[in-house]
Amino acid sequence: MKKNTSVYLFLFFCVFSCNTKNTESIKSIGDGVGAIAGAPTVTTVSPTSYGVKGGIPITVTGTNFDANSTVTVGGTTCTAPVITVPTQIVCTLPYHFASVVDVVVSNSGGISGTLFNSFSYNSYLYVANQSGSSALTRLKADSATGVITNLGTTSVPNGAYGVEVDSSNSWVYTAAVSTNQIAGFSINHATGGLTAVTGSPFTAGSGVNGVGISKDSKCLIASNWTASAATAVTSFSINQSTGALTKVADYTGGTKPGGIGIDPQNRFAFVANYAGDGANGGDISAYKLNTTNCTLVFVGSTLSGLSPDAISVHPSGKFLYTGNASLAGGITAMSIDQSTGALSLIATYVTSDARNGSGVEIDKTGSQVYTTARGNGIAGQGKVWGYNIDPNSGTLSLVNNWATNDGPNDVRILGSGLFVFTANTESNTITILTRDLATGNLNPGSPSSFTIGNSPGVMGITF
Repeated sequence: MKKNTSVYLFLFFCVFSCNTKNTESIKSIGDGVGAIAGAPTVTTVSPTSYGVKGGIPITVTGTNFDANSTVTVGGTTCTAPVITVPTQIVCTLPYHFASVVDVVVSNSGGISGTLFNSFSYNSYLYVANQSGSSALTRLKADSATGVITNLGTTSVPNGAYGVEVDSSNSWVYTAAVSTNQIAGFSINHATGGLTAVTGSPFTAGSGVNGVGISKDSKCLIASNWTASAATAVTSFSINQSTGALTKVADYTGGTKPGGIGIDPQNRFAFVANYAGDGANGGDISAYKLNTTNCTLVFVGSTLSGLSPDAISVHPSGKFLYTGNASLAGGITAMSIDQSTGALSLIATYVTSDARNGSGVEIDKTGSQVYTTARGNGIAGQGKVWGYNIDPNSGTLSLVNNWATNDGPNDVRILGSGLFVFTANTESNTITILTRDLATGNLNPGSPSSFTIGNSPGVMGITF
């Protein structure tokens, strides 16, 4: 999943403190009553929004800038500042998770001026269409309100299913089950647009349906739904300049492999084996991962809940959670051996009928986990369930459950943690929920849903 290790650490300590002024009106400090003489002020920022990746020049205007002035955007330094005049600084926009943030100019004497809530880091959702023309629907999520804007569709090979954005927010990949291919695209962070990377689509395994990317963006792991056990999982290297994939090798795995999770420290990869038989359950295969050459070493498989589907690994790398897409439903928690990657069952928590649902997502601080439940396709029974995570044991305690539109299949959290989105296959909608950062409780957004069409399934998100 809501990727590199440093980002996880930053988010863990910052998500509760770096976005605390969202309800304030845009204003600047440094020039009011009682202001220190000569203090810098910030009056405008251009542009005022961009994608989370950053990397573009921005222009900050104001007064009293000096030769050693520095700029921070959302608490992160805007690099290579050039002070063209005492009223203008041009610098390179840094990465920041999706949120509305302050821009601060600090002078060499430690005096600063702030323009509150003046820059919005956009987040883009890429949703696989499970009916109609095979495509990814491109959506923009407003960081302040959670409101969704439809940006159009990008055609992909037939059978689009698994979707993943790499942790550098450079590329998005989708598995095409029907054509045994993986399509890769570069992301335009100004528009959310997608451009096919060199060589895309790439030949993959039989019925490829799940994709996972190492947190250093070097390796892609794919699961092959209809492959033999000997070729159930395939690893690829990612060209760091172009995003192109090169196959490394196939690996043994379980029956009907699907969801993939990779720990934040890039040590292990995990694949959920649906098994196709809810009566006998399924298991999770664990692999040691070497991101130097993108090879895997099979560790073993551990029984989990009935029909495990999506996987999310805790930011600490100690625990794994998988949603169960069976009639019994629920979410299974497992502990990860920190030396070998071997899994041990903690418990399965039954929620409600989650047949064909089971999206699962952990917030970036590791405090809560959310899973979808489709209610066996019964109208009005779609829900997302939330649990508190014990940081020491990995055990779960129920927060609550909340209604979605019919057929919630996948769930994602905006980088700031303030909004939760579910893709609802049976109602052709995205549900928008606001999230309380302290309690994990959810409430309907305004609006609470967005019509998308074509049976939205799995989502990828920039964050």
